[in-house]
Amino acid sequence: MNLGGKALRAIGVVAAAATIWGGVSCKNPQPIPSAGSAGAAGAFAAAMDGGAVYQKAYTFSEDWFSDRVPMWSQVLGPLRGRADLQYLEIGVFEGRSALWMLENILTHPSAHLTGIDIFLGNTKAIYLSNLEKSGLAGKATTIQGSSQVELRKLPLSSFDVIYIDGSHTADDVLADAVLAWGLLRDGGYMLFDDYAWSGRLHVHEPPTPDELRPGPAIDAFITAYRNYLDVVHREWQVVLRKHGGLCSFKEGCTPITEFEYRWWTGELVRRSDRTKVPLSDNERAILERLLRSRGFGKSQYEPDAQLRADPDFAPLVQKIGLKL
Repeated sequence: MNLGGKALRAIGVVAAAATIWGGVSCKNPQPIPSAGSAGAAGAFAAAMDGGAVYQKAYTFSEDWFSDRVPMWSQVLGPLRGRADLQYLEIGVFEGRSALWMLENILTHPSAHLTGIDIFLGNTKAIYLSNLEKSGLAGKATTIQGSSQVELRKLPLSSFDVIYIDGSHTADDVLADAVLAWGLLRDGGYMLFDDYAWSGRLHVHEPPTPDELRPGPAIDAFITAYRNYLDVVHREWQVVLRKHGGLCSFKEGCTPITEFEYRWWTGELVRRSDRTKVPLSDNERAILERLLRSRGFGKSQYEPDAQLRADPDFAPLVQKIGLKL
């Protein structure tokens, strides 16, 4: 069963969600560069800074979201007021993040929230009551059930923002991400919570095994899909932005800047006109090492000092227009 992560925390299983682990502070998130309009994002974030988080007096038993508002404002602020903006949240619990989205981002009359949760205890009644208080219940669809069942019923490429905060075990997080990815439109954002959560109740305890935490699943997802996404933010939460596949044929191909490298033939091809870029044997070896330098869970290239010291490295990087 895919249990809701927020509901589990409400009954004490995940009581330490607001701790610091692995050098990542969930209490004091740092400013994050937005993938949207910097001006619009900055203005919206500034307007939110220091103000009340909600417009109405809602009923909440826990608060794992308010510290995220500055980052959400910066990244998602440019979407505010957009027509037909579609938001999907997996694990709505009592509605803290969902209601913030309704009040601050899903402000166009045609914007819509879809929330999925198994709703343990009385959380559904609290959530629905909060929706009614907001006066925006008509802009929300509530689905009760397992995310891995319900996600399969939703239309592909139908959402602009998806927030995954359901079960916290790696298998469920990975399954939710894979199923939700097909529902996300190109250019859309996927957000994950509790990336750095240790799985334990106390800060001093060592983390639980990888399969019991969201972080390893999120890293696995980024690794598998990194040719189709940009990592916008990585701290206690992770924000990805989806883009279409860049290779003309996905198997045996890695996109890099305006080119694609075809591993089976060793060819570097300009995507715009399909012209082949001449490579020496050493340049080809450097390029392949560079393409392999993205570690597990990483989307950026990380060439080591030995590779950077090769006399052909800098000219090749300049030739392909790569910024390191």
